[in-house]
Amino acid sequence: MRYYTNVFAVFQENAVDGISITSQSAGLGATGALGALTMKSCTLSCAVVFAVFIVANSGEFVSEIEDNRGPIVLEGDVILGGLFNVHSRSTTTENGCGSIDLNPGFQYYAAAVFAIDEINKNPNILPGVKLGARIYDTCRSQTIGGDDAMEIIKYTLLDRTNSTPPLAGVIGPFRSDVAVAVANLLGVFNIPQVSFGATTTKLSNKQIYKYFFRTVPPNSFQGRALVDVVRYFKWSYVMTVHSHGDYGEPGMDEVKSAAAKHGVCIAGDYKLPPFPKEEDFEATIKSLLDLSKKHSDTVHVVVMFCIQRDNTGLVRAAKKLLNENNRFIFVASNSWGERHPVTNNNEEGGEGALTLNFIDGNVKRFKDHLLSLTPLDDNSTWFHEFWQISMNCKLSFAKWQFNTTKECRLNEMLPRDFGIAPVRVSINAVYAAAHALHNMYTNLCPKQSGMCDEFRNLKRENYLKFLRNVTFPDAASNVTVRFNRNGEVDGNYSIVNFRKVDGKYTYLKVGSWGGVLKPDDSIEGDATIDESRISWKPRWNIAPDSYCSSPCSIRQITAPAIANPTCCWQCVDCKHKQYISNDTCLSCPDGHTPDANLTSCYKLPVVYATPFNGNTAQIVTFVVVLLGSISTICTGVFFLKNKDNRVIKASGRELSAILFIATLCCYLSAISYMTRPTDFLCGMRRFSGSVSLTACYAPVLLRTNRIHRIFTAAQKSVTRPSFTSPMSQVMFCLGIIAVQVLITCVWFLSDPPRAVMSYYDERTLLECGMSDTSVAMNLCYNIFLMLVATVYAFKTRNFPRNFNEAKYIGITMYISCAVWIIFLPCYLNAANSIWKSTMKAVALVAIATVTLLGLLVPRMYLVIHGATVGPETLTMTMSQNSKGHELHSNLSGSGRAGRYQTQAEEGTVKEEVSPRPRANSIHHQVVDPSVSL
Repeated sequence: MRYYTNVFAVFQENAVDGISITSQSAGLGATGALGALTMKSCTLSCAVVFAVFIVANSGEFVSEIEDNRGPIVLEGDVILGGLFNVHSRSTTTENGCGSIDLNPGFQYYAAAVFAIDEINKNPNILPGVKLGARIYDTCRSQTIGGDDAMEIIKYTLLDRTNSTPPLAGVIGPFRSDVAVAVANLLGVFNIPQVSFGATTTKLSNKQIYKYFFRTVPPNSFQGRALVDVVRYFKWSYVMTVHSHGDYGEPGMDEVKSAAAKHGVCIAGDYKLPPFPKEEDFEATIKSLLDLSKKHSDTVHVVVMFCIQRDNTGLVRAAKKLLNENNRFIFVASNSWGERHPVTNNNEEGGEGALTLNFIDGNVKRFKDHLLSLTPLDDNSTWFHEFWQISMNCKLSFAKWQFNTTKECRLNEMLPRDFGIAPVRVSINAVYAAAHALHNMYTNLCPKQSGMCDEFRNLKRENYLKFLRNVTFPDAASNVTVRFNRNGEVDGNYSIVNFRKVDGKYTYLKVGSWGGVLKPDDSIEGDATIDESRISWKPRWNIAPDSYCSSPCSIRQITAPAIANPTCCWQCVDCKHKQYISNDTCLSCPDGHTPDANLTSCYKLPVVYATPFNGNTAQIVTFVVVLLGSISTICTGVFFLKNKDNRVIKASGRELSAILFIATLCCYLSAISYMTRPTDFLCGMRRFSGSVSLTACYAPVLLRTNRIHRIFTAAQKSVTRPSFTSPMSQVMFCLGIIAVQVLITCVWFLSDPPRAVMSYYDERTLLECGMSDTSVAMNLCYNIFLMLVATVYAFKTRNFPRNFNEAKYIGITMYISCAVWIIFLPCYLNAANSIWKSTMKAVALVAIATVTLLGLLVPRMYLVIHGATVGPETLTMTMSQNSKGHELHSNLSGSGRAGRYQTQAEEGTVKEEVSPRPRANSIHHQVVDPSVSL
């Protein structure tokens, strides 16, 4: 009847409108009640049903508790529940226990008992109040942990008399999956819980688990810490393995999340089954090896987020399957930490591993305490079991005896090198609960010593407020510890290397990691590592690489792969004239080119055809232009001074003047092709170049045509041919030039001249914009004139010597043809506008020089050397012999009988009979002032 009274008292305290209890509620089975309590949205009705279920089945739960699982009861005025994994879990079933867990399971329990004893001896904490405990063994099992939690809940519901100490909260459990199962139960009944080992991020959700606290950082910190260790060694591509359950799965999710944020890629992720067998561990190691070979043995790092049992199995399989030529670097979470059971007898499989451990976990005063104990100091079953296995002996009086014949010596103590677990977190959990109780005690019982009624009837909802704001000294470092807004501590880890030191395997601290929770719930942390203390043996002497693709050169970009675009790629060369920005090939603007490293573009120098840039061909051309221009001017001045000379007059002064101007213009036009192009200068190039050539060829054409017509007509008649007068020759010459001017004007209108930039690899060329086709078409007229003049020169090549101007014209035109034959292919195949401009300038200079030397300089020579001949007359004798007609031209001092005499300065034709004519001879005298010598 007392039990039901207490249950209904609970109902009265938690009553809400609309709740009714039916007889069917009490008939729920254990599975239904547990399932209802583990739901995230469990309502108050669930609590009611579960309370009735506990009362109705109280005897059943008691009978299921095995003798060697507890509880261990420490009497006190205020009770803390305790859930510790003193034993390991059965390897075959979830509901059974295995052997005792020497490190860390039993030691976490022993440290909690040690802390409670310290607190009771401390007059400054809970003065006059004794702290007690009811401690259960979860055996790392969710099912057993749930049973233990229901035992604690039953205690809070049924034992609420003044003679029964109140239960303030629960310390533990250690494993994440057990902690989640327990938190779902305890939270319904408002029982605060302080875990010393559960790191799953599920429990960070305060909307669901507001009664849950822990003295260890959650896996969100550990996931970031593992990734920061990977990043420290520049490992960009790693493999991962994790356990099934609330520890491994959420923990690996945190690793993946942090890795994705910081550019670390997962090559392959492997999840172990809930109860892995040896073949499962070996299959996982083989899969890791196959994946590494698939990536050409460039992936050497395995990040592990496994429970201790799975870490041990993987290390054992690694020892069996790996050798010095195919090894991995394991980077493991705190469940490996510095635990020797993970590597015992399999040290080679884990050598070189980097593991995380809770920072400064060893508490010296606890170590001294544990090593001083003997079987006579602790009469508990758990200690006796721990002692027998640790010392490899048996206690004859112990309830559980180790299977050995060696008897334990009662005065013997543990050796000084006995492995001590990092029990700091367990002691901190007890001190957190005790300091919160102390703060609550001083608030409820001011200036009192011992229990008061308010404290004896403490409400756990009120205790929760004190627990949230508690501060206390850390068990190892004495720094102040406080819970953050999630009821957790910030992350601080030691980074440990498993290696040989002096021939013995050990865990050596090589660095640390510290992180804090920021207001936006992100984690900021940093790893500090002393690489000189790390051993990567037996395979490597220095830190190995672990990557998917090798870094590209500074002149390449990465083409990301589809599967892992962040870490896997192909190196691609940028195209010509491209630079790299943000791993992208971008084209340089016109007139720019990338620098040597393709990081930016710089402006190319603007160049153009000029003799001042060191081009030998342009320098020579420019020198010839200067000399030719000077020579042309000097020759012109000479002609002007001797304009009345019979040779000058006979050469045709008007056409000679045009020829002088044209020659000088050719030289000057060549200069325009060696100066900085502008729109105006480009127009001048088109006009001056083409018109100058026309002005050179037009007089030559007219001369050869006139000579040909005169001598051809002289064979038939004495009548002077038409259009041979100087004025008509000039008019025809101007007309021919006008045609070229018209062609050039049409070109101007259809394609206005302009200076443009042409962009090449090493420079920017400033040039006149014109196509090769338009240039060729514009030159067609001049080429036509040249060819016609050459034909006439060829036809008049055998005319009389006194008219040997035809010979000079012929030589001049032949050379001109050779110039064009060389020029055109060179021009059309020139590499750039500088060479094209040079070719044009050379062609103009060559034609001007040929014209000067072939047509003008010989006349100057005749003027100088012909002054010794008497009065100048031109006579033309046409005689016919058996072979045909022959024309002779002579210079004579006076007329003679039998010849036609012509005065050069007269424009008449006279005829007289020679007294002694030669047979078949006809003599004509023709006055032609335009026929040159």
